[in-house]
Amino acid sequence: MQLDLIARTDDINAALSGFAHVVDAWQASGGDVYTAEGMATLTAWVARLGYPKDAGRLSGVASRGRRELIRGRYPEISSLSEVLGAVAFDAAFDAGAALDLVSSANIARELIARIRAEHAES
Repeated sequence: MQLDLIARTDDINAALSGFAHVVDAWQASGGDVYTAEGMATLTAWVARLGYPKDAGRLSGVASRGRRELIRGRYPEISSLSEVLGAVAFDAAFDAGAALDLVSSANIARELIARIRAEHAES
């Protein structure tokens, strides 16, 4: 499924399944810039769903600590520091950026599983 379609679908389970594949590809590639776009799309989607702190941490994960990679294309990511407050955003971003690749991918998978469980209950 194309990233834009994953991010725009109303079917949360389909989106989560698609994003699970994105995380797998990102980890398998060593976090390369091509798959990082998918992680940025996941981050924006998580922010839109109403998980700003998780999106803040995921933005650090997705960009591997390079803030310039997460700004611009996704307004949801760019506005996270306003939504969370600059200090809270920086703390969440830095926590995500400090993780190694395997831990980063596991954090993303855990978040996908949590969102799936929370939305299954609704």
